[in-house]
Amino acid sequence: MVAGGIRMDEAVRELEAHFLRQILEEHKGNQSKAAKMLGIHRNTMRNKMRRCGLA
Repeated sequence: MVAGGIRMDEAVRELEAHFLRQILEEHKGNQSKAAKMLGIHRNTMRNKMRRCGLA
């Protein structure tokens, strides 16, 4: 990835976005249930979704 010019923060954001999409899909878009499964607050989940362009 480094050779392709992808920075670390971009790679982490892409991985996080993929992971969040999967979790949300499993919980039929219910952010509260997805956040609970991840062990994070719903607001933290929402902020991560915004950062990843999912909200």
